[in-house]
Amino acid sequence: MKPTTSSGQLDKLVLKGLKSIAECDLRLGSLNVLIGANGAGKSNLISFFRMIQQLLEGNLQLFVARQGGPDALLHFGRKTTEVLQTELYFGNNGYLASFEATQDNRLMILREGFYGNVRGTTIIGRGHFESRA
Repeated sequence: MKPTTSSGQLDKLVLKGLKSIAECDLRLGSLNVLIGANGAGKSNLISFFRMIQQLLEGNLQLFVARQGGPDALLHFGRKTTEVLQTELYFGNNGYLASFEATQDNRLMILREGFYGNVRGTTIIGRGHFESRA
């Protein structure tokens, strides 16, 4: 694998509890190709990147609603998976977030923050419905 060449490139993804992906700890390089059998989770991984895009644009709840609600996003629904967790690493820096389904069919951001090798983890919010990043 050819390593990433910029600290602005995503080089590691940790994902727990999204659709068919129970748990994923994935190292990424400069070029990444998804190969796998039908039902292996390729489309769900791509869907995760759409979710992050919508999160950063302030449209998380719209994305959740269009996907069919939080039960359609959580691994086997909220009865099996209480919290969706993600960590995105860009060299020595990163973004982390965890999400929980609410009674009114939204995803609440339980915890959102940034990671840096100098300051450690800085939490930027808890219990909100759109990103503060």
